[in-house]
Amino acid sequence: MRLPNIAALLTVGALLSSCTKAPVATGPSDADLQKLQTDLSALQSERKLLEEEYTRKFNEVIEKNKQSEDAKEELRKSLEHSQDEMDKLKKEFEDYKAKYRVSVRSKAVGRAYATISTTDAKTYSEAIVTGLTPVTLSIKHRDGLAKVALAKLQPALATEMGYDEMDAKRWEYEQLPPEVKAEQAEKATAEAVTKQKVADPKLAAMLTAHPDAGNPFAIQRLQNRISQRLTQLEDIRKEAGEVKRVYGSTSLGRLRMTVLQDRNKRVSEEIAQLTAMLHGMLHPNG
Repeated sequence: MRLPNIAALLTVGALLSSCTKAPVATGPSDADLQKLQTDLSALQSERKLLEEEYTRKFNEVIEKNKQSEDAKEELRKSLEHSQDEMDKLKKEFEDYKAKYRVSVRSKAVGRAYATISTTDAKTYSEAIVTGLTPVTLSIKHRDGLAKVALAKLQPALATEMGYDEMDAKRWEYEQLPPEVKAEQAEKATAEAVTKQKVADPKLAAMLTAHPDAGNPFAIQRLQNRISQRLTQLEDIRKEAGEVKRVYGSTSLGRLRMTVLQDRNKRVSEEIAQLTAMLHGMLHPNG
């Protein structure tokens, strides 16, 4: 019996092996897919919980911010009310002092003094009061007649004559011709505008208008209130720019912008009201 050629058999075996196809790679098993689905569901649940927690904390922050804004607004209104009450009491007190000074001046006429000395070293002997205004004291003395500024009297005598620096300034202002009043008021308001750096050109023009009538002291107070509100408005605009830069169009950014827009509207409306009041004071005839 003839044995097979070993070399030939090995060659045939190698050829058969080389013709065998490589195994085809298979996809993930059902078990793998099930595990991936389970992991995905867990991640989605965790994400939902995180979103709910974020929303809750976000709403808490917004509510605190709103309460803070409301509290600040309430405090501002309270302070303004207190200021109005103080102004009212101050006016009543000033009215009382004015009546008291009028009474003092009326009783001073005819009063005699051995000497009247002034702070600039002048002395009037055997002086009798012949007249008195909020600014000057008219006397007849041993050497003739004289008018003495109350501001130059010795402090005790000035008080006895009812002297008050602000009252004297108001009285002097009231004695001025209308054209001089207008010139002085224009100068004062122009200086106020420069000092307060009012940005609104229309408001600046109104502040520097010639007042035909009105109390310059009240006008100044109103100008100060307008200036304070303009400063608030500028602060709001700066804060809005910072919110846009930091938060952009995110939910928090949009909500903060809504709060700032509401504040901007309230302050702008108040400025408009104050401006209308100022216009009425500067132009009482329309």
